[in-house]
Amino acid sequence: MAKASASVGSFAPSRFQVVAARTLPKLSRQMAPKPQIPSCERVENQVMKRMRKEGINTSKKQV
Repeated sequence: MAKASASVGSFAPSRFQVVAARTLPKLSRQMAPKPQIPSCERVENQVMKRMRKEGINTSKKQV
């Protein structure tokens, strides 16, 4: 009995890892449209877009 449960216990994590490896990339693709861009860069891009909408020229850096 104990021997059987031990083998099931050792088998469960590997199977979970296989399932997670299949499902996690799909979930991350749905949640983040651009996974290659870090969150800090994404926030910076949003700020730049907002500044352009307000009419502030972002190409010239203000001193």
